[in-house]
Amino acid sequence: MARPLMPPMCRFFPSCSDYALQALEKHGAARGSWLAVRRVCRCHPWHPGGVDQVPDRSET
Repeated sequence: MARPLMPPMCRFFPSCSDYALQALEKHGAARGSWLAVRRVCRCHPWHPGGVDQVPDRSET
């Protein structure tokens, strides 16, 4: 309920949860989960963040 009132906190676009959903849709459960875990591991104060789209199937 309070989420719309709070400023966005994710350092990436799309957010990690949106990235995970897109990765699962594009790559299936195994590869999509691996991509999502890698993304969450990059989410820390020392990473600059930025735009990080889910790679296409041909790029992985």
